[in-house]
Amino acid sequence: MTSVRRYARWALILFTGLFLLAVVVQILTAGFGIFGATSFDLHEDLGFTLTHGLSILVFLAALVAWVELKSLAIAFLIGALTTVQVALPEVDNRWIAGLHPVNALLIFLLALLLLWRVRPIPASRPVSPSA
Repeated sequence: MTSVRRYARWALILFTGLFLLAVVVQILTAGFGIFGATSFDLHEDLGFTLTHGLSILVFLAALVAWVELKSLAIAFLIGALTTVQVALPEVDNRWIAGLHPVNALLIFLLALLLLWRVRPIPASRPVSPSA
């Protein structure tokens, strides 16, 4: 079982890194939509499929890797907030829908925090005596 958890931890690191990259791509495609693209279709499609899908994979990998409770909670929050993120632009209230970019920033910061928490910790090297 230990090897499964070890591979799941590496999958968690990979999925979290890909998720962070997907969020950056989402910011880029939102910029395309604002500054000249004919629609936000690319932003919407990538957000629902790629980014939302990766957030679920991050949570599942955290479950299988059996990370500590705080990291698992962060992985859950990433998935939950990404699900909310998909729904925010559809809300009729513009003030609530306006939380879409703020929520994206929060999701990005949580993913960075998770990646920091689950990163491999290098083995300590013995200190060489000074001559």
